[in-house]
Amino acid sequence: MSNKRTLMFLMALVVLILGLSAVNATDISDINSTTVSNSQITQTETVIDDSSNIETIDVTKETSTNNINKNKISCNDNNKLSTKTAATLKTDSQVQTHIITNTTFNNYFTSSYLNNNVNAGDTLDFRGNFFSSSENNYTMVINKPVNIIASLNNSNISLNTTSSDFFGDSPGDSFVISKAGSGTNVTGLYFYNTQIFVKNANNVTLRNLTILDIKQVVGGGVGVCSIRENSSYITVQNCYFYTENNGGHSSLVGAWAHHCTFDNNTIVGSGNLGNLLYLTTYNVDIPDLRSTNDYNNITNNKIYGPSSPLAICYGICIVGSNNIIENNTIEYNRGQGIIAQYGSGTGTEGDGTNQIITQNNIIRNNVLLNGSSMSAPVKSIVYNNTVTGTTMINYGTTYYNNTLNTVETRAGDSLGTISVYNNTMNNLTIRRSAQATNITFSNNTINGNIIIQPASTGYYNENVTIVNNTIRGNISTGSETTGNIGNISIKSNNITGILTLASKRNVKINGMTITNNTIISPLNYTITLTSNTANILVQDNLLTSNESVGNITVIDKGSNNIIIDNGPSPEVITDYTRVLIAPVNGMIGSVVTIDATITYGKTIVNGGKVVFKINGKSIRDNDGNIIQVDVTGGKAALNIIVPVSWSKQGTIISAVYGGYNEFNHARSQNYTLNITKRTTSLEFKSITAKIGETITFSVKITDNSTISTGKVVFKINGKTIRDTTGNPIYVQVVNGVATLKYTIPTTMTVKNYTIQCVYGNNIYNRAENSTILSVTK
Repeated sequence: MSNKRTLMFLMALVVLILGLSAVNATDISDINSTTVSNSQITQTETVIDDSSNIETIDVTKETSTNNINKNKISCNDNNKLSTKTAATLKTDSQVQTHIITNTTFNNYFTSSYLNNNVNAGDTLDFRGNFFSSSENNYTMVINKPVNIIASLNNSNISLNTTSSDFFGDSPGDSFVISKAGSGTNVTGLYFYNTQIFVKNANNVTLRNLTILDIKQVVGGGVGVCSIRENSSYITVQNCYFYTENNGGHSSLVGAWAHHCTFDNNTIVGSGNLGNLLYLTTYNVDIPDLRSTNDYNNITNNKIYGPSSPLAICYGICIVGSNNIIENNTIEYNRGQGIIAQYGSGTGTEGDGTNQIITQNNIIRNNVLLNGSSMSAPVKSIVYNNTVTGTTMINYGTTYYNNTLNTVETRAGDSLGTISVYNNTMNNLTIRRSAQATNITFSNNTINGNIIIQPASTGYYNENVTIVNNTIRGNISTGSETTGNIGNISIKSNNITGILTLASKRNVKINGMTITNNTIISPLNYTITLTSNTANILVQDNLLTSNESVGNITVIDKGSNNIIIDNGPSPEVITDYTRVLIAPVNGMIGSVVTIDATITYGKTIVNGGKVVFKINGKSIRDNDGNIIQVDVTGGKAALNIIVPVSWSKQGTIISAVYGGYNEFNHARSQNYTLNITKRTTSLEFKSITAKIGETITFSVKITDNSTISTGKVVFKINGKTIRDTTGNPIYVQVVNGVATLKYTIPTTMTVKNYTIQCVYGNNIYNRAENSTILSVTK
């Protein structure tokens, strides 16, 4: 009986084993016929600590497609899982967090590359210092898609990079994300004097990084942080860049980069350095130069240039097509804020037969402060920008709804229509253009003068139309002594000023139409045509000088010029009162004199009062009463301290004369104020302190008088000092001094730190200075 039971048990066991084998075979077959992705799967995360004995902590974690993109997994064709395949499947189903310190570094990096202890999708948590030296090299090549973080916010990657050339051939030690590292996210790391590369990679995010290059040659020919070699869909966001005296190299670079986003970064330059944000074709091998840096977005960045302009340093410099530059603020004292790359940058790139294509770039809603200039690339669309420096207009571009200071068209032989409309600008210079180029300025408000500059011998400044503008200044051919002008049309404008054409001996004008304009001149003529003019038509204008009207206000000494049908008739206009305001220049807080001249024909007005207006509102005294200035000897003068509000771009002044006896009421034209912020200097001494010691940062802010306005922020190696809640600490200036008590934290190491102080308010320009904090034992 027992033998029968034993036999039955054995038979049942065999059946059970066969059944389980069938189930397993079915499962394997299902796996082989299905590709498993990382979308909404539950994984096990393993956190590995610093010790050499690996311990694991199981954490259930749900991932989505927004996390690292892992390689898809499938089985081999013979429906059998080999040992290697099974191991790969198991590893990929786990996410591990590795704690990376300078003592565990070699556990995860071999010859600078991630080794087999790190799998795609893992997290590398960097903690502490990584200082490269002759004994320790922390060069890193991220060759797998991973997440890189600094959970304790105490990472310091200082590879002591030193570039040895200007062509990118010897960049020095670096942090590199390679093509195999596509899909990597880097968040919260701190880099000091370290070269950063993203090479031929895609879908990489660099977020909340601090990248400092201080007095060290990093980024020779390539840039300190360089996105390059056909990299795409790279995001650089919320990062802080500070570059100081690095030998003339750029801070943030895209070199053959497309579909990338550079958003909400702060980029600060000081001393001798290169471009701050640069899309370039230099020192990168591009097979087809017709497609270089395309479809990139440069948005919401704050860019601060050095205190003095440099020929090798631009705020944003680009080459490529279909890029968007939007909502950026650039403050660069009289420097180039936005500009196209100089030269082709071809070098060894491509086959040498292609031409770089730059077109369809959009530049909108940017603010360029402190005299920063703009020169948009050719064939760009530029609108809703504010530019306080010079705007250089290239061929093929369209500008509209901008507030501009000085505007110039670039001389050249390239073809393309230039259209400039609905802008407000102060002064305009029109330079030589190609014969097939048409330039139109329409519906603009021009608060200053227009210069139509003659072209050199053999060329003409031609095919220019100036139509339907309000021009509050003169039109002339400038100070050039030689050159040619032809085929210019000036029509349907309202002009408060005079036209003086070909005033220099060797300037020739042949062919111009001046029609349907209203011209009011403060002098005894409206238009002067010198002996160097020919074939100019002056017709159907309303011409009024301070003595007469119509045709007789035109002085014609040229050949074959026609002056006909200009009004109004002398019977319609008699002598009238005229009010002119002298230019107003000054600084906030200084005393300026506002002068108005009041005339009645040739008669100087005595009597009556003038009220000055700013942006249409009457100037009042401290009690709120309108200030009325007496007119004596044809003059009304008001001394006044310049308020902050007058420094706003585009602020205008006008004057209203109330009349007196036979002198009738009159109003001046609008004139633009030229008011600037004040400048200061900062005195900031070096400090030596021990860890745990409480010290005082003290900066002295000086001007011609004691300063008790504005605030100062202090930064250590580029990071703003914050309070316990994480908010930046703003120190109020009192009697010209700002002080801050600071306790050296235990997390700081014994070395020198760069301490930076930044001052500014609505009266003074931004000012900064830096010194050294030496932390000792």
